[in-house]
Amino acid sequence: MESARHALARGAWTDALDIFLRIDAAGELDPTGLEYLAEAADWSGRLDECISALERAYGGHLAAGNRRRAAAIAVGLSRQYSLK
Repeated sequence: MESARHALARGAWTDALDIFLRIDAAGELDPTGLEYLAEAADWSGRLDECISALERAYGGHLAAGNRRRAAAIAVGLSRQYSLK
C-alpha cells in the first residue's frame, strides 16, 4: 500500500492505480484504501473504477459507523455520477 500511496503522491496515477487494483484483488483495501484507489482511477480517467471504489468505500465507512466520512464520499459520488 505504501508504494501505491507514494505513486499517487508523485502524480504517477496509472502506476498507483495498477498497484491499488492488485492490492484490492487480494482483498486488502480498507475503506480509506478504496478512497485512494478511487482517486488514482479518477486521475487516470477511469470513471467507472472510480465510482465503484467510492461506492465500496461509502459502504465500508457506513458499516464501520463512520457516517461523516460516508457522507463526504456520497457528495464525491454525486460529482462523479454527474460526469457520466
